[in-house]
Amino acid sequence: MIRGAIFDMDGTLLDSMPVWDHAGEMYLESLGIEPEPELSRKLATFSMMEGAVYMKEKYNMTQSCEEIIDGVKDIVRVYYVEKVPCKPGVREFLEELKCRNIPMAVATATDLDLAEAALKRTGISSYFTQIVTCKEAGTGKSQPDVFHLARNYMGTQLEDTWIFEDALHAVQTAKKAGYPVCSVYDEANQPEMEKIQALSEIYLHDFTEVHSFYQQLFGMPVVLTVAGSDSSGGAGIQADIKTMTALRVYSMSCITALTAQNTRGISGVMEVPAAFFEKQMESVFTDILPDAVKTGMMASTEHIHITAEYIRKYSIKNLVVDPVMISTSGTRLLSEEAVKVYEQELFPLARVLTPNIPEAEFLSGVSIEDRTTREEAAKRISDRWGCAVLCKGGHDPENADDLLYENGKAVWFSAKRIENPNTHGTGCTLSSAIASYLAMGYTLSEAVERAKQYMTGAIGAGMNLGEGNGPLNHMWNIQKLMISNIYN
Repeated sequence: MIRGAIFDMDGTLLDSMPVWDHAGEMYLESLGIEPEPELSRKLATFSMMEGAVYMKEKYNMTQSCEEIIDGVKDIVRVYYVEKVPCKPGVREFLEELKCRNIPMAVATATDLDLAEAALKRTGISSYFTQIVTCKEAGTGKSQPDVFHLARNYMGTQLEDTWIFEDALHAVQTAKKAGYPVCSVYDEANQPEMEKIQALSEIYLHDFTEVHSFYQQLFGMPVVLTVAGSDSSGGAGIQADIKTMTALRVYSMSCITALTAQNTRGISGVMEVPAAFFEKQMESVFTDILPDAVKTGMMASTEHIHITAEYIRKYSIKNLVVDPVMISTSGTRLLSEEAVKVYEQELFPLARVLTPNIPEAEFLSGVSIEDRTTREEAAKRISDRWGCAVLCKGGHDPENADDLLYENGKAVWFSAKRIENPNTHGTGCTLSSAIASYLAMGYTLSEAVERAKQYMTGAIGAGMNLGEGNGPLNHMWNIQKLMISNIYN
């Protein structure tokens, strides 16, 4: 597992290699000196001082090494200060590491003043505890000194400290020293791509792909469901655990209430005492910290208050709140007092709320009749509580389109309505799937899209159990995989 991260800057965090590929050549040309064809490749393995020494000796230059470095830096500085961009997915991955309290440092062959300017301009400098340069380490990346120095600043163990690099010589050095390596593609290193990939534990085209390797980096994704128990297994805690297991995350549960129910309806509810509910929460959070939390049925104001307290205390960022407030038939399921506590304590902590249409109407005060009014309702909810809103379309008689409203932007996820009367637990299933994908590191939009695909498959599998509104087939994807393996 990753407990510390050391990032190369040029070609890994920043798309800055184009200027470095030609800076030495451009400097020589500015002096009327014709550079050798392979100069840029040779300079890539050196620190700036080593490169200056090489150029001075190779071309019999009268300038001092310091003057050569200043000349090259002047060319690079303009690009760093005015143009250099981050590579795709960098900010999101750094934020993920920050939320997991994983220390980060930069190890770069670039001089400190240029590195600071580039990281500041791109807005990512605050993520790093230290910027360590090859100059400070006294050698280029053909030796591991710069990695060791950065690790010492962070106070992490070698085997738990991942190196993020794009260049073959640096990857070779890190691997020889015993570090795990995640290499990142850069066009400048295209000729060595296969060698780099073969040496690395993880190889990325860019950081948008890193969520596929979250289990390798962070261990098994963990999701907590806080909800009621459904004795028939179709909804509540049971549906949540099935969904999470089918999506290959580790599931935990804190139960708010026990229900006696089946496909025909609920015949009894026993609320879990607040003191015992808190014991469940304490047991979970003090031992296995969840990467995401999903909340469903809350049996009392105390349950809501306790849940909000733990979400705040442990800084859980991936909170999916399914506001189980109004039933499909329009029946109110919570008291006015409980709704008020929901709104004051839990909603503002949510990454996303997942109301059905009746709940969205209640929370927004908007009568939903079409896409425009659904967008208005979602906007009002989002503006009021400062979170994203997934306004579900399950109550729409014409289609199964869902609306995600996030950061002032509305995105629709369209789907045909599946003719299947067995839809018990769809809300629980969707919100649990979203929490599972968030725990894996997907963006909210990606999590919603994938969760919707999963639920569509669960409904479309057409399982028919019980005499009433039956459950979904939460294991449809596993069954499909098993059948595929049999015939392939």
